Amino acid sequence: MRPLQQILLADTVLARWTGRLQREHALLQLVQRELPQALAAHVGAASAEAQELTLGATSGAAAALLRQRSPALLQALKRSGWQFSGIRVCVQARSAVDRTKKVPAKQIDAVSAARLKARARKIPDPALAEALLHLAEIGARRGSDDDPSDEEI
Repeated sequence: MRPLQQILLADTVLARWTGRLQREHALLQLVQRELPQALAAHVGAASAEAQELTLGATSGAAAALLRQRSPALLQALKRSGWQFSGIRVCVQARSAVDRTKKVPAKQIDAVSAARLKARARKIPDPALAEALLHLAEIGARRGSDDDPSDEEI
């Protein structure tokens, strides 16, 4: 079997595409090295087809910061041998990611269950005391086997 790189370079269209992709990746890495890390994380999609470098930013704020830094970026690119007449910045908002995390149910550990039992026995209201003891029993069942006694608390 031939390596994938050989296959890609054998076809002229794929070879041009691979070359362009490598060039744009190298440019993007250079641009990201010149930017503060927090801003570099929001910059991507370099296109170097024309005389103007096109960069993508994930938000309007990142795009504004990138536009402010474009003269310094052009100088850094020039020092590295890249010639561009300017930098064009496009906002490419990322799709919304569902960042909601499943919240685990609140559970009572063995120590808290033992404390709750001790306090429940001192409450004069029998209904409230019974409810707290029931809650402590449920917590004790879910807790570990090394359930401390009331005297240890």
